[in-house]
Amino acid sequence: MFLPTLRQMAAIDREGIENFKIPVVDLMEKAGAGVTASAADFLGKTVGKKIAILCGKGNNGGDGLVCARLLLAQKAKVKVFLLAKKKDVKGASAANLKKYRGPLSEWDGSAKAVMQFGPDLIIDALFGTGFTGELPAKVAELVGLVNRQKLPVLAVDVPSGFDADAERPRRDVFAATRTVTFAYPKAAQVFYPGREYIGQLQLVNIGLPPEAVKQKVELNLVTPAEVARWLPERNPQGHKGIFGRVFLLAGSLGMTGAAAMAAEAVLRSGAGMVFLGTATSLCSAIAAQLREVVIKPLPEIRKKRVIALRSLGEVRQYAKDVDVVAVGPGLGQHFETMELVQRLVANLEKPLVIDADGLNAIAKKPEVLKERKSPTVLTPHTGELSRLLKISSQEIQADRTGAAKRGAAELNSILLLKGMPTIIATPVGEVWISPTGNSGMATAGSGDVLTGLLSGLLAQGMEPLKAASAAAFLHGRAGDIAKEMLGERSMIAGDILAELSDAFFTLLDSPLEPAPGVPVRLW
Repeated sequence: MFLPTLRQMAAIDREGIENFKIPVVDLMEKAGAGVTASAADFLGKTVGKKIAILCGKGNNGGDGLVCARLLLAQKAKVKVFLLAKKKDVKGASAANLKKYRGPLSEWDGSAKAVMQFGPDLIIDALFGTGFTGELPAKVAELVGLVNRQKLPVLAVDVPSGFDADAERPRRDVFAATRTVTFAYPKAAQVFYPGREYIGQLQLVNIGLPPEAVKQKVELNLVTPAEVARWLPERNPQGHKGIFGRVFLLAGSLGMTGAAAMAAEAVLRSGAGMVFLGTATSLCSAIAAQLREVVIKPLPEIRKKRVIALRSLGEVRQYAKDVDVVAVGPGLGQHFETMELVQRLVANLEKPLVIDADGLNAIAKKPEVLKERKSPTVLTPHTGELSRLLKISSQEIQADRTGAAKRGAAELNSILLLKGMPTIIATPVGEVWISPTGNSGMATAGSGDVLTGLLSGLLAQGMEPLKAASAAAFLHGRAGDIAKEMLGERSMIAGDILAELSDAFFTLLDSPLEPAPGVPVRLW
């Protein structure tokens, strides 16, 4: 799904209105209907509920007025707080003001009036995506009070006070419980600092045709519906040999858990078989953790208990019989193991996933990637990408999307830059953003689970970009499920692994083509 900037979205709106002749009042009606449906879903029922709808004089306020009329018809106790004189409301918003027959006050922004009403829900339709600068002082006071008391706020398109150009978090922005946005999600809603104000993001199709997107939109958002479409169908008569086979080169002394979690995640992805190549002396320890994995003992460096360079021939032989090779989890950084990875990568004619210590090996000799003909997926965090590109972590953090694009181009690979959000870039500049995940996933072993999941999806025949994007989304979704059960603070990587099955199940509830006016959760 396209992920436009706010300026690009404004151009899409204009194109729909001016060249496709879609009346603003029609767009407003669908937007307001979507917000109404979201409010009803949030409250459980609307009958008798007190709902304060804060409206500006622009189109955002017009959406709020539609919502007010529809909620009034559902027997909610609605009151509109209009931050303007009625005579100053123009165009389609004025038409909807005329249709609304419920309680309304011309409001100066004061907190007292809203709080005395005692709302069960505040619908924020004051300022839209074009807002810049500072909120009026009285409105800013209300925002602070609502945020401190953690009152439920449903924002229309963006929370009021949201400035997409602000480089740092602001205090005078509604901390929305939920935001309903229209046509397409916007980049500022997905990236920080804006993301922290959005709450749960829902999307409403308001009828803008895809042809209204005239200019190039660089970013795309991974959504549940797209992941559901991308996943390969399961043959009801299939056997383990047709569902994908992965060879995983992983593990070293003290790091057998990384190898074990990556291997199990391969199988949790739906792949048929995984072969784990590791140092001979580690095999019994890993076998005690895994029952379903085929373990291949490899020559090791005596006393170091890491995989030796002389195992290269065996690894190449094993690789011939699988669909995908994955390298890195817990592998260690002994110089022989590093050279093994470099030699393997240079000549391997198989799809390849490289993570962790595999990336550290490549950072010492990145040119081995440039001549590869088979697909390669790299899964660095910021520090690993810093070593690969020979730039500082600060440079990467200042422009994560640009760094991911540069890495993909220079390293001739699909690059999955882990973080919040995760960014997936291709060598030709296509970029996808996965919005799922949370800070509880910043824990040892989390990346190993992602490596196994991605390798398994790739082995099942998914295109590399789709496999990387789907893996990032599902990995984050599993982490979000674990967060709901355990909280962010005490999550561990095994909890993410345990919730992968539920992450797949949640895709079953994702409508492939959302109906106009119906809000759909994006993550």
